[in-house]
Order: sequence, then C-alpha cells, then structure tokens
Amino acid sequence: MKKLLLSSLIIAISISAIVGCTITNELDINKNQKEEPSVNGNKLKEADIVGIVLEVNEDGTRILIDSQTDAVKGKVWVSITDETNFFEGLSENTAIGYRDVSRNFKVGNHVQILSTGEIAESYPMQALASAVYVNSNKT
Repeated sequence: MKKLLLSSLIIAISISAIVGCTITNELDINKNQKEEPSVNGNKLKEADIVGIVLEVNEDGTRILIDSQTDAVKGKVWVSITDETNFFEGLSENTAIGYRDVSRNFKVGNHVQILSTGEIAESYPMQALASAVYVNSNKT
C-alpha cells in the first residue's frame, strides 16, 4: 500500500512539474512576441538600411545603396518586389509618418528601407526590401 501511495505521489509531482514548465515557456514565448514590433503591428521596426542610392537597375527592381547604419554598413543591393510595402493608400487618420512613398528610385536619393532581415554578406551585400519608409531627393 505504501509503495502504491509513494508511486502515485511521485507521478503527480512529475506531471505538475512538466505542466508548470510548459506554461512558463509559453508565457516567455508570448512575452517575446509582444516585444517584437512588426510592419503590420502597432509599431514599425527601425529601418536597417539607410543611405544614398548609388545605382538603379533599368526596371527599378534593384537599387545599390551606400548604407550607414550599425545594422548594415556599406554597399548593399536591395531588391524591390510586389510585396514591398510603400505605404500606399493609407487614410489620413493613420497615425504613421510614412504615406505613399515614391517607387521612383533615382541616383542620389536618400532612402530608409526595412529589409526582411536576411542580408547576404557578399560584396556588395544583398537584401530584400520588406518596406520603404523614405525615398526622397535631397537636392
């Protein structure tokens, strides 16, 4: 009888420890997800490619930028796709400073771009644009 009671007690403690760890891990995961801002969330991630356009390919789908951020420093080819967000068609009530960013890239323009996060470390580096925050002529 004592062995059965002791075995049951050990099993109960083991199950509660496993369940407790699982709940704690889920809370940590949810906490980390809330802290990570996204383009589609309430806050925007900071642009990781900021600099001057050095070259634009013929169809404007790739631009060479001399980036000066801590995240991406140096020359980087950035590819622009149909999924790249230019913040077009936003209502005036939208509390965001970026609206209808130009798709017309020109040499000498100042740009602020959020990459997808994957930067190929070739020379020049290569990245894919998730969003274009600024594309302005500084002259």
